[in-house]
Amino acid sequence: MIYTILETIAASLFLICLGFIAYWIFRWVQGDCEFRVVMRRQSRAVAESLSHTQAVLSFTVPVINEGKQKGILMDVIARACLPAEQYDALQVYAQVTDQRHPRTDGYWKAVTVHKGRMIGLRIVVTLKSVTGDVIRNCERIPDVPIDIIYQAMGRGEWYYAKDRVYLTGADIRNALHEYRGGRW
Repeated sequence: MIYTILETIAASLFLICLGFIAYWIFRWVQGDCEFRVVMRRQSRAVAESLSHTQAVLSFTVPVINEGKQKGILMDVIARACLPAEQYDALQVYAQVTDQRHPRTDGYWKAVTVHKGRMIGLRIVVTLKSVTGDVIRNCERIPDVPIDIIYQAMGRGEWYYAKDRVYLTGADIRNALHEYRGGRW
């Protein structure tokens, strides 16, 4: 009698373990979403507005879902990483929005991206002059690293990831130069 109970418990545990193994194999075969920022396809910066103390530039960078399943970009944040210790003439702010549905309120609306598809992130960079003219302060600005931090959710657990793009000093100067009609 006791052997029958032990055999039943052992068979039940074996079937439960076999079920877990089958589930994880199925999940591995099905895959999950996997997002990647495609930095080599970053667009040129374009000046949107310019005043004596502030310049607003924008550019786009694509994000592709290289995974096996569709995924959702729940939150996307752009963070300009130009510390005052490195360059104190300007304050730099970055904001990100979906290129297809731009917003100006700083809110990211979740986007579903199917496998193999790409969406564009529109990054708006605001340069505020601490003292003096913003164009004069941009004459020697270094490259501005911008972290793109995103929360992705797919079949598995949600995760945060971070990629870094650069807005070069030359791009900033060229965009401001073109906005002013080629005049400095």
